[in-house]
Amino acid sequence: MSTATAFLRPNESRPNLTVVTGALATRLIIEGGRAVGADILQGGRLGKIQVNGEIIVSAGAIKSPQLLLLSGIGPGDQLRALDIPVHRDAPRVGQGLQNHVCYRPQYITKAALTASRHLSPWNAAKAGVTYVLRGSGPLMESYAPAGGFFRTDPGLETPDAQVVLLSALAPASTTGSRFRLRDLWPKEHGFGLTIYQGTPNSRGAVSLRSRDPMAAPNIEPGYFTDPRDMPVLLSAVAGMREMMRQPAIAKHVDRDLLPGPQVQGMADLEADIRRNGATAYHQCSTCAMGGDDRSVLDPQLKVRGIEGLRVADASIMPRVPNAALHAPTIMIGEKAAAMIKNA
Repeated sequence: MSTATAFLRPNESRPNLTVVTGALATRLIIEGGRAVGADILQGGRLGKIQVNGEIIVSAGAIKSPQLLLLSGIGPGDQLRALDIPVHRDAPRVGQGLQNHVCYRPQYITKAALTASRHLSPWNAAKAGVTYVLRGSGPLMESYAPAGGFFRTDPGLETPDAQVVLLSALAPASTTGSRFRLRDLWPKEHGFGLTIYQGTPNSRGAVSLRSRDPMAAPNIEPGYFTDPRDMPVLLSAVAGMREMMRQPAIAKHVDRDLLPGPQVQGMADLEADIRRNGATAYHQCSTCAMGGDDRSVLDPQLKVRGIEGLRVADASIMPRVPNAALHAPTIMIGEKAAAMIKNA
């Protein structure tokens, strides 16, 4: 189930809905302190969309702040340095970027117990037929079938870490080499964990590289810039590694693939987290809502200082939650729709 399946397709025939694909919004048109339209680029041609009501920006935690900045809404000094007219000096646009830093231990199993067994030609064909005819089987399963939340300190009121089980080994990295399809096939049977610090304190930023809307923005993730974060993730990883040593699971494990037996103490583990750590796709907080005048958005998701303009996506979150952002972002859309309808 995708958001398009759940929300868009049932309403495709509505006369007040027009879907334009393959178009890039390059700038919001601001006149007299009000958003009245947008410039778009489609098929190499420039066009305009005129708006009588409201504009809702929903481009995600990277592109939404980029579009506001290109439109003259953001830190005034940054905009003037790029010769972008300032419609609203809003220092926090693009600031406060957050994401979940994670670490993925991997384990080789003694037997063919993992989802990798479905990749053999016969099993893959059988799985495809079962899905088409019955809507069931391995293709209905998730690559991450189980997960949970836990405290790295028993004195905490709420969990500060999360873990997800990966039912097979992740594909081999092809960084720095030519991609080969066979690299997607694991060489051995195994499984992995993805361990997140749920509520990191570190913050980054999104800013403009240039006034060219086709240019990617600068992204400064800021991971581990707050000294409180590494100890939490380190404790979470150490705790899950200890769980993997318990008899119920250890009897199925042949060996530790990552971080490997050479990683013994906490100093070694921290070094490996810094070397082999990864991130989720949970970017947020770059157009954060709040009750004070310094926030980018007010509690109704309206852009402060600009009429007729709201933002509704993960960028509005004041702080990343200890969860994946898919469901919370859908909730933001539903709540925004209710507020707009009742305005």
